[in-house]
Amino acid sequence: VIDPILQAVKPKAMAHYEQIENFAISQGADKVNPWDYSYYDNLLAIKLFNLDLQKIKVYFPKSKVWEGLLNLIKNKWNLNLVPHNQLTHGQSFKAYLHNQFLGEVVVDLDQRDHKMTGAWMDNFLKGGFNSTPVVLLSCNFNPQDPYIDLDEINTLFHEMGHVIHGLVNQTYYPSQNGTDVGED
Repeated sequence: VIDPILQAVKPKAMAHYEQIENFAISQGADKVNPWDYSYYDNLLAIKLFNLDLQKIKVYFPKSKVWEGLLNLIKNKWNLNLVPHNQLTHGQSFKAYLHNQFLGEVVVDLDQRDHKMTGAWMDNFLKGGFNSTPVVLLSCNFNPQDPYIDLDEINTLFHEMGHVIHGLVNQTYYPSQNGTDVGED
């Protein structure tokens, strides 16, 4: 299934990467590292389309993106996250799959002093055939900014994928549970 998609998309993706590299070099870069691509891609979008990804984030309020993500997982997989407790840092949710209790999710989306940078999912308690999972979804969004940009939205959805995996995984093999899988 993936091979025909890959064959159709790969040439265009490679051409786009080459366009980004050429643009970066025209801007004075000697070499384009993997972490530079999104920066130069944004600059290229501004130049080609007069599109500034930071300016369009006003169309993505954090609360609406979160609400949309919860609706997506509810409609797509019948996984319902119901608010449970307000915490000092974040919110906890009870997770229900097809109306049966599945586990708990602690959500901590905002940055603060002494919090590790980045975004991640972690297990407080791994699920399996004999245990109920309790998982953490952590991001570092600016608490003063009511909006999030497209990269942050992508990160939030990516980490929610790990959360879903941590919740629904029923395995005898710890190497295939939650954050212990080989590939991200």
